[in-house]
Amino acid sequence: GQPVADSILKAPPRKIRDLKIASWALDGFGPTKLANPAARQNVARVVRQFDLVALQQIASIERDLIPRLVEAINQGDGRYDFVLGPPTGPSNRPEHLAFIFDTSRIVVDRRQTYTLEDPENQMTFDPLVAWFRGAQGVSGQAWTFSFVNVRIDLARAPNEVALLPKIIRAIRGDGRGEDDLVIGGLLQADDAYLLPTLTSKSAKATVLNRPTDIFGRYQTSNLLLDSGSTTEYMGRGGVFDYLGTFNLNLAQAETV
Repeated sequence: GQPVADSILKAPPRKIRDLKIASWALDGFGPTKLANPAARQNVARVVRQFDLVALQQIASIERDLIPRLVEAINQGDGRYDFVLGPPTGPSNRPEHLAFIFDTSRIVVDRRQTYTLEDPENQMTFDPLVAWFRGAQGVSGQAWTFSFVNVRIDLARAPNEVALLPKIIRAIRGDGRGEDDLVIGGLLQADDAYLLPTLTSKSAKATVLNRPTDIFGRYQTSNLLLDSGSTTEYMGRGGVFDYLGTFNLNLAQAETV
């Protein structure tokens, strides 16, 4: 019943750690690689470095491949979950696109997850779209965003890269009203080619002037966003060198 000082009632705000988002093309990850203990362990170790990872080139029509991979990532604690798209691509080489995320850091709305319709088959692999928000922070104020998982076919790269502005417009006009959009994936082009294609001065690539393959030759993967609408972007990005981080040789890296 006695007055209480404001300083006691007002707890200091909890510091929220920045979200770490990645994209990774696994180059034919299937049952053989999953059965390889070294490959499985190294994929799991890389994914655990991030809060949310978009995966491409999962070359398997087996629906239980990603659940089994997530079991290996979780190591029994059940923290990571996944979003898996339907098989897409040519009938003789179908692939899955997927997201794996840390449920303590990221929340997904599965009702707003879909594969982008492409009735004219302009893209070899249909992009996968999911809606996420940060799990921490005040309800209604956490960052929300659409994440588009894109897998471009190298043989049709110029035509498919040219479709990126159309893909962006389609997702922003899908009726959900989400203006924050992240594009991640195997884009088969470097930032010097991608950014002029997007035709927006506020478009940003998180990887600049660096190769993204294990041989250090080409930049084929990236994360793209519009810094004008996605003001939460901290401006930090790059390539995760898992060879150096985990002290792997090139042969070990190739098994991944």
